[in-house]
Amino acid sequence: MKTKVICSLLFLLSFGHVSARPDVRVSKEQKKAAAELATLQKKLRKTPSDTQLRVRLATLLLSQENYDAALAQFDSALALQPNLTAAKFGRAEVKFLAGHWEEGARGYLDVLDAAETDQYVATIAERVGAPYAIRSITTTPGENMKARFSADGRSLVFQSNRDGNLEIYRSLPHGSQERRLTYDSAADESPCFSPDGMWIAFVRATSAAGREVYLMDALTGDDPVCVSRHRADDWHPTFSPKGDQLAFVSDRDDLKTTEITERQSDIFLFSLTDSSLARFTQGFGDKSAPSFTPEGAALVYVNNVNGAFDIFEQRLGTTQPISLIAKTESKGAPQISPNGKQIVYFEKRDNNLDLYLYDRDQRRTQRLTCDPSLDSFPAFSPDGNEIYFTSNRSGKYQIYAMHLQTPILRTELMTALQRLLAQQKLSLQ
Repeated sequence: MKTKVICSLLFLLSFGHVSARPDVRVSKEQKKAAAELATLQKKLRKTPSDTQLRVRLATLLLSQENYDAALAQFDSALALQPNLTAAKFGRAEVKFLAGHWEEGARGYLDVLDAAETDQYVATIAERVGAPYAIRSITTTPGENMKARFSADGRSLVFQSNRDGNLEIYRSLPHGSQERRLTYDSAADESPCFSPDGMWIAFVRATSAAGREVYLMDALTGDDPVCVSRHRADDWHPTFSPKGDQLAFVSDRDDLKTTEITERQSDIFLFSLTDSSLARFTQGFGDKSAPSFTPEGAALVYVNNVNGAFDIFEQRLGTTQPISLIAKTESKGAPQISPNGKQIVYFEKRDNNLDLYLYDRDQRRTQRLTCDPSLDSFPAFSPDGNEIYFTSNRSGKYQIYAMHLQTPILRTELMTALQRLLAQQKLSLQ
C-alpha cells in the first residue's frame, strides 16, 4: 500500500540504506509517522525488554497496515509479559483486520474476559458490528414482526401470529398494553400509522393470487377499507409525511402469465384526498420497500435492476432515480431517520441478515448487528434515538430495540461474540 511503502522508504532513508529520490513526495503526517517509527526502533534496540515500547511500535505498524511486522512485535511483548492486555488486544486487532476473523474474535473475547478492559469495548464493538445495547420489546408466544411507530412516539403497531393467524396488534413502545386490532381469517401484515395517528394502513392476503392494501381505524381496527382494489399483488404501504398519499408496491402492470413471485413490481401513489392512483417508478427491476423522506419530496426504495437489491432515491414528479447505496449484497426495508441524514436497512451477507446505518453526509456505513440470527425490518423512533427491528435471535421472530446513544456493555458484547463463534463452529462441522 502506498502509505506503508512510503513510510518504509523513509525509515530506510533515516538509516542511510537507500539514497533519496527527488520525486518522492510525502505528507507531514507521513513524515511524522516515519520519524516516530525510527525513534521507537532506536529506543527498542537499547531496551529490548521494554514491552510498552514494543506495543507502541506494533500499534504504529498496525496503523500502517504492516500486519506481519505488527504481529511480530505484539507476540514479542506477550512472550515477555503474557498477561499484557494491550498486547493481547493489539494481536487480536491484527488478526481481525488482516482477515483472520475467527482468530481475531477469539482474541477479542480473551481481552473482554478481564473486568478491567472496558476501555476496549467500544473499539471491539465497532469492529465486529455490535456498537449499541439491544433490548427485547416483545416476548409473547408466536412471532411478532415489522414494528412501526406512531408519529407522536406513544404507540407501536406490528404483526403477530400469536393467535394462530397473522393479525395486527397495537401496544405502547416498550411492548406493554398490547391490543389486537384485526380479526380476519386472512393474513394481515405490514402495518403503519398515518401521521395524525388516526389510521393504520396494512396488507391483507385476500387470495392465493395476491394481497390488498387496507385502511382501518387506528384505535379500534373497525371497518377496514380496501384502497388498492386490484386482482394483482399489492403490498408494503407507507404514508407520506403530510398524510395525503399512500405509497405501496404492486405487480399490476406486469401482465406476464407467470408465478406471482416472478412478476416485476413497481411503486404506486394513492391519493387519500381524491382516491386517484399514479405509477411512481418506471423501467426494469423489482422496486419495493418505499419510504418517504421527512419533507415528503422523495421516496427511498430498493430495486434489483443491477442484479442485487440496491437503495435508490427518487423525487416526486421525476422518473430518474439516484443510486444511494450500491454494492454486490442485496439490501431491504430502507428507513430514513427523522432528520433525513441517515438510512437504516438490512443487508444479506454470507446467507445472513444484519442491520446497517448509512450516514448521508459522510457517506459512511456503520454495521449495527452481527448476530448469527436474521435481523431485518428496522424502523426509527420519531426522535431518531432508537431503532426497532425484527430478529429471530431468541428462536422465534420478536421485536427488539437498540438505543443509538447507549453503547453495548462488555458482558453483552461477549455474549454476541460467543454466539458468532458458536455459529461459525457449527457451519464448519
